[in-house]
Amino acid sequence: MANLLRTDRTTNTLILGTAGATINIASHTASKLLSLDSNKDLSTDSSLLTPTFAGVILSDDLVFSADKVIRRDTSDASDDGVLALYGGGGENNTRGAYLRLFGNEYAGSDGGDAAISAGNISTGDIHFSTAGQSRVLITYAGQVRLLSGTTLYITEKASALADINGSGQIWVKTGAPCTLWYTGETGVDRIVSGANHYVTDAGIFHHGDATDYSQFEADGTYVMEGAATVFNDIVVPLSSARVPAANAPSWSSFIGNLNAYTYGLNDYQEFSTELIHSYKNAATIEFHIHGAVNGSNVDDRTIKFEIEYSIADIPPETGFGDVFPATTTITAELTIPAVTTDLTGFSIDIGDDVTGNFVQGAIVKGRIRRIASTGTEPTGDPFLTEVGMHVESDTIGTRTAIAK
Repeated sequence: MANLLRTDRTTNTLILGTAGATINIASHTASKLLSLDSNKDLSTDSSLLTPTFAGVILSDDLVFSADKVIRRDTSDASDDGVLALYGGGGENNTRGAYLRLFGNEYAGSDGGDAAISAGNISTGDIHFSTAGQSRVLITYAGQVRLLSGTTLYITEKASALADINGSGQIWVKTGAPCTLWYTGETGVDRIVSGANHYVTDAGIFHHGDATDYSQFEADGTYVMEGAATVFNDIVVPLSSARVPAANAPSWSSFIGNLNAYTYGLNDYQEFSTELIHSYKNAATIEFHIHGAVNGSNVDDRTIKFEIEYSIADIPPETGFGDVFPATTTITAELTIPAVTTDLTGFSIDIGDDVTGNFVQGAIVKGRIRRIASTGTEPTGDPFLTEVGMHVESDTIGTRTAIAK
């Protein structure tokens, strides 16, 4: 080509090519790499400084393509190399951070890996950033931190993946709503948090639905509600109960060297006790008795008892409480089947107090008495061993001596 490079003494300029010509610079394969327009003046048109590349292939088959892609120049199923970028002057983290991208056919266990490493120095951390903010930080010490403004979302799935010895899984189980689970190396799935199992921002641990649940409150107190409540038996042994001067039960031989009271008609004892601190305030109080038959009859026999009682709330410590109200009397009858074996134990549910007026620590004052039944009385007066009260409990006890 004539006048490929010439000078113009009039304008003191170096001219590439003839006017209107385009100069192409090609590789050894004749592929066009760079095009320059000789009509452009470098002093006034900066576009000549940013020419368009059609592609560059380096000697080790690394390709810089025109569509801003850097890749290896290998064929499918032969991607056995690695593309690496090092921040220091050596190919390891002792000189700086690096990025290594392995082809799928790379020999060994690294095939298909993308390896990112910070430099092996105390300030060598890995940052993941968006919107100009560092969101996730992996520190030199191995800590993974979600930084301010970062939220971790885990997509729900049906089940945990296969177990890995020495590792556990945190995952979200599909549901409405979804729930957070942990699965250990033995494959045992354990719920961490869900609609019926969670810890509130007030530090309350909740297990159960909105109605029936157990809670550990922020101060550690255990509370039960709904179907989660339990029942306790307040037992008053009659062996230590008050015996009146008249109509007193008889202290009789029970079994072996043991004795118990036998109750003839109109015999009675008085008792008193306190509602335990686990009592659910205002809950029903169920009165019952325990005893045993005395002898055996060839036909059915019946026994009947009454409990007369009064309950009043009394302060657990110094002070005054309620006035004891008028007594309430409840009764119940039990049929003893024919030929029931001697000393067969029995219980009789006498009745319930459902007024709901009382709190833990209330005092129960009562009297148990045998009265005439509607049938034939047994030949032997029955034994009674204790009066009991079934009460519902919603705590193990009280927070303090006076506070529920």
